Amino acid sequence: MSSNPVSNNQVLSLSQGYTSTSPFIVEIQDRDPASTDINFPVKKWWLNTDQRTLFILNSFTGSEGVLTANWMPIHGIGGIEFINVDASTPPGTDPVVPDIDDTITMTGGQVATGTVGANVIRTNSVAANTLTIEIQRSTTAAATDSTKNGVAHFNSAMFTVDSGGFVSLSGGGIAIDSFIPDAGTSPVVPTAAGAVTMIGGTLSDGTNATTVVGGTNSLTFTSINTAKWIVDPTANRGTHTTIQGAITAASSGQTIFVRPGTYTEDLTLKAGVNLSAFDCDALTPNVKVIGKATMTTAGTVSISGIQFQTNSDFILAVTGSAASVVIFKNCYFMATNSTAISHTSSDAASQISLINCAGILGGSPYTWFNSSSAGDIDITYGVFFGDSTGQSTMSGAGQATLSYSEFSNPFACSGSGTYVIEHCLVECQNTNSTAFTTTGTGSSSLSYTGLLSGTASAVSVGAGTTVGATVCSFSSSNTNVVTGAGIFTYSNLGLPNSNVINPTTATRTYTDIGKYKATGQPSFSVYMANALTNVTGDGTVYQIVFDTEEFDTDNNVTLAGTTFLTPVAGKYRYTLNILITNIDVAHTTCNLNIVTSAGLTFQCNPAAIQNSTNAATIAVSGIDIAGAGESIVCNLTVSGGAKQIGIAAGANFSYWDCSLIC
Repeated sequence: MSSNPVSNNQVLSLSQGYTSTSPFIVEIQDRDPASTDINFPVKKWWLNTDQRTLFILNSFTGSEGVLTANWMPIHGIGGIEFINVDASTPPGTDPVVPDIDDTITMTGGQVATGTVGANVIRTNSVAANTLTIEIQRSTTAAATDSTKNGVAHFNSAMFTVDSGGFVSLSGGGIAIDSFIPDAGTSPVVPTAAGAVTMIGGTLSDGTNATTVVGGTNSLTFTSINTAKWIVDPTANRGTHTTIQGAITAASSGQTIFVRPGTYTEDLTLKAGVNLSAFDCDALTPNVKVIGKATMTTAGTVSISGIQFQTNSDFILAVTGSAASVVIFKNCYFMATNSTAISHTSSDAASQISLINCAGILGGSPYTWFNSSSAGDIDITYGVFFGDSTGQSTMSGAGQATLSYSEFSNPFACSGSGTYVIEHCLVECQNTNSTAFTTTGTGSSSLSYTGLLSGTASAVSVGAGTTVGATVCSFSSSNTNVVTGAGIFTYSNLGLPNSNVINPTTATRTYTDIGKYKATGQPSFSVYMANALTNVTGDGTVYQIVFDTEEFDTDNNVTLAGTTFLTPVAGKYRYTLNILITNIDVAHTTCNLNIVTSAGLTFQCNPAAIQNSTNAATIAVSGIDIAGAGESIVCNLTVSGGAKQIGIAAGANFSYWDCSLIC
């Protein structure tokens, strides 16, 4: 150890500080230097062998005559002299060096996203002898961006973090970040709050057609539909793509709605499960079923608005021994390669009904129905075209009731089968076929019906059967308009060709029992000898004017204006039959009125019942109680289209009859 020529804390001037010509000779001691160790030159090295610490004499300072040595630690042997940092802001430094106590202060901290960048963590000096280890906070980004990496924490309502730091969605699963709808904006993304609002579709009246109901981990979409079960040939547009699939799924009391399309399939009908489409779709057609429907179980099925087409088999087969009831309404039938309907059920309560239906046959030998059933067939307000010699037959114990309809094929019954035909027109003149034939034991009746048979007899009454005809017209060029060995009874029968009624037993009857016992029985018959055109169609109310009088026993009818003046009080039976012409699809409403105090009215849709010549027979009949001196007229009103409706001529087509019955 070197000697100190100046004692410790001796007051000297700065100029008296000891100066060595060898300042880098190391002073070796077992202690640290003190501020009083002033007897060394500046830049003198001092080694503390005990602590292995190195010092350097940096400078001297003096105050009030006291000289102080400023020793600065250099670090321990092998120690750090400075630290380079990623960034610094004065008074921070780069590199960062220890302070006088050989200390560098290190702290941690977070900084905003984007501050550090892809490295995420950096060292930064913002104060002398100090550095901060900074970590960047993360943020959102539209795509992968390493500069946005950083530290983050999670919403406890949405995420869980296990002890190993693994993050999962609360409840597990994969997050939904968007929805892909059928139409509109796609994809639909949540709001900043993470919400997507689901709204049911709105109807024109302001109500929601679809309601969205939230449940536990679920959303239920409830739609206001025409039916629970909807069939559409395109997948995902209904509950089923086949009608049979919907029938299988449905239960009694439910209706299946069939959307537009062609469905080539056979159906097994289920009791209480109805099939429906919009009525217009049957005629257009928009809904078509090509195949066979079968019904074997007890119960009722209603079908509406659908077109059915044969597929080398029946359109409908009602079989078995149950009380099966099938009702078609506003349907269309195309029997192109087979007879349309087969009815073989042995149950007398089984029934097939066609209401406001239409159809066309594919020609001979096809026909509309063959029935060996004990049950009935009813056809009302129908128009069925297609000339065919094929007979629609009733060979069982059942009865066919045909009313207010038009056909182009003949009818027949055998066994105990029967017919009731009223207010119908059967046109078989193009095939020269007998319009109505009976064999077996049954009794049938015709009323207010026209039969046209060309060169064949209009009616053939077989032995053992009875046919009654009231207020009918039979048109045939055959000498014998009615033939056969059975019993034929008739009244008010029109024979425009002056034919012979030639069955084994033919009896004329009267429907005016209890007639007025006076000199002249009040009764008349007038008809249209000359056709009329453009009388209505646009809603015009036309008072029908007949131009020819067949008879007027008491001179109570005035042809000009065609008004009947009741001569006495009593009950009068009226029959009004009109063949209207030039109908088009726009003419959807018709009212035929006998204007009395009570009124007798017939309403129909001419467009739905018109024949192939755009004509239709409409009729109204009934009994009216009138006082003496009442003026009775007839009105025709057709609406919906142009004023082009005419009235055909002919005593068997357009006429008005009346008689006092009591």
